[in-house]
Amino acid sequence: MPRPTSLSGRINLRRSDQEAAIAALKTAIFWDPKLIDAHILLGRIFWTVATEAGSQEVCTLSAITIDPNNQEAMALQRQVTLRQLESLQTEACPTNSEVVRSAFRLFT
Repeated sequence: MPRPTSLSGRINLRRSDQEAAIAALKTAIFWDPKLIDAHILLGRIFWTVATEAGSQEVCTLSAITIDPNNQEAMALQRQVTLRQLESLQTEACPTNSEVVRSAFRLFT
């Protein structure tokens, strides 16, 4: 029996079945924990639906750990970091989100 890949997750995502895509990607990662495409795609899904708190961070860190030079993983990491900064900033002072974005641009 062939091992699952991220392909079935992509197919389910194109069919707008996010739950099936998440399940397929988690299965693919179970069988091949170094399958970076599955980690990245799962992180992107969690980024858009935000159903599981912290899940996009876990997927992103896993992808970065597998390949620290992967451009998609680094882009997702920047998005996650920006969201975290905006969240912290909104809690502190909701009118200065542009200040946070400007500060983030200095570090990327």
